[in-house]
Amino acid sequence: MNQAFTAMARLGALVADPGVRAQPVDVRDVAARLVTLVERGPGGRVEEIGGPQVLSMAEAATQWLRARDSRRPVLRVRVPGGPGRAFRAGHLTSEGATGMIRWADYLAGQ
Repeated sequence: MNQAFTAMARLGALVADPGVRAQPVDVRDVAARLVTLVERGPGGRVEEIGGPQVLSMAEAATQWLRARDSRRPVLRVRVPGGPGRAFRAGHLTSEGATGMIRWADYLAGQ
């Protein structure tokens, strides 16, 4: 999300579909999970991992802007087509394992 917001900010505004929810997971949590899986050895299917909280894209964008003291607007626009339907259906969230590092904590460390 950080990369997407950075790219959008260069254009002057952040776009957030009001119906999309995301569960950002910190790369350090992913790395720790991968180490655990490797140590465990082969075991078939691996459950998904997500961050410790689910946020609307507008919430995530607002927190991102606040962390950077930016006044850029957040435009609430629906993502069209199949990708938009998939995102609004919850395909950016996980019911599996969760990391420990919240989006706000990640932003505070930037």
